[in-house]
Amino acid sequence: MQRVLGSLVEVGIDAFDNFPGILDEKSAAGRAVSGFLNSIKDLNFETEEVEVLARSLFISAVESIGKNPDLLGADEKVETLIRAVSSGLIQDITAKIKAVGDNLPEREQVERWGNLVLRSVLSNIGETVLSNPKSIGIDDPAKQALVSSVGTSILGVILEEEHVKLRSLFSRQGLDQVVKASLITVAEYPDLIIDDNERLQKIISNVALGLASNEHILSKDMFPEAVRLVLEKTAQNAEFLWPEGFKDPNKHILVIAAVDFLNQFSSLPQSGQSWRPAFSKSMLTNLLDVVLEETIQNPVWVAELDFNDQTVVGKVTRVALDTLFADPPKKTVLGETTRIALDILKTIPAERLSLETGAQILRSIIQAVSKRLDFLELLERANEKHPAIAAALKPIITALVSEDLDPKILWAMARGEVLSSIIDTALEVLAQIGITPETIDQILATLEQAKQAILSGGRWTLDDVLAEIKNLANATTV
Repeated sequence: MQRVLGSLVEVGIDAFDNFPGILDEKSAAGRAVSGFLNSIKDLNFETEEVEVLARSLFISAVESIGKNPDLLGADEKVETLIRAVSSGLIQDITAKIKAVGDNLPEREQVERWGNLVLRSVLSNIGETVLSNPKSIGIDDPAKQALVSSVGTSILGVILEEEHVKLRSLFSRQGLDQVVKASLITVAEYPDLIIDDNERLQKIISNVALGLASNEHILSKDMFPEAVRLVLEKTAQNAEFLWPEGFKDPNKHILVIAAVDFLNQFSSLPQSGQSWRPAFSKSMLTNLLDVVLEETIQNPVWVAELDFNDQTVVGKVTRVALDTLFADPPKKTVLGETTRIALDILKTIPAERLSLETGAQILRSIIQAVSKRLDFLELLERANEKHPAIAAALKPIITALVSEDLDPKILWAMARGEVLSSIIDTALEVLAQIGITPETIDQILATLEQAKQAILSGGRWTLDDVLAEIKNLANATTV
């Protein structure tokens, strides 16, 4: 105890030099530090490592608190909350250190990640709990345990060894994102973590496990964003999205959707392919947001496709939400739609397609399928069978950006704004009149008229072309 106290005093003196006022018990930072120090009693002072662990945790605490003093209120609630959060993590860290025994590398990993999680939680609780309009409050010990469970849940995921090491997915910035999203989620929907923290931990770990096996760097970039979106939308729609009392994470609709959607982007290009849509993190995040909202509106997005039957009814097995799914489906509507969309995008010459235009087209395809599931049915055209939406878009794209086109046409038609607007409008009309060989030919004929006008130097505007395509919906019935 004397060694620990001496070490903590030494750290405290250094902290006071860097953060004046942090040891003033009347200040917000001082209250926070006091709360942390009260949690130190949970350490086992009979172990030889206690001095090192207490010192490292105290350094993490004072640095995190010192850098975020304005986020905390200067009252006893702050002290109580910090104590509850720190105490839970300290108990968890010491238990995990004890579990690894004499395995020094693993002990160091537990201490290192324990410190990182402590820093992240202490840095974010002020912003996401004390200032959250739907804050769970911090007066009730049970509610304090909710906040504390966030840290222990995330630490449990990071140190999980049962399936795959997930630590590579957690950068410091990514860790902060996951912590913030978790704090907001338990604030808005505390039932996710009451009784035990396994539910929150399972959401995070299942998204991580679903993305960790990818060979592409996408996983590291997108994992925190995917977890954030899934947790935030879970808080808003928990009972609907996760049936059976939150028992089985394999039946969490948004976890299935997020993993299935993102995994479509992770495969390496096949031999001979020179281009693939390497969307940025912000673009993928926006697309994932659209996909998750669509899934909330219609959970059939994560139902399984059966291609042995070519009818819509045969393709989609709709299961009651209280039994969805025994196991994650191998081919979902969402996964197949995304795969088909990416195959369509790959038909566009790389120099003709910006990532922004590609993202807009992908969004249009997803929204089109959300209106008509039969867009995924096989359609025969020119003695070949393709999913209907591919049978429609591939010739439309060829008509707009084929390298065989006259340079005048390419100059006008291959612009990103023109390409994405025509595809979006064409899909909107086809959603009304249906995709058949005849309706595809009608749209191609409209585009041919515009191309001839460009070649002859006649009148041509994008608005005119879009208006002509829209008129097909008035002249044609399903």
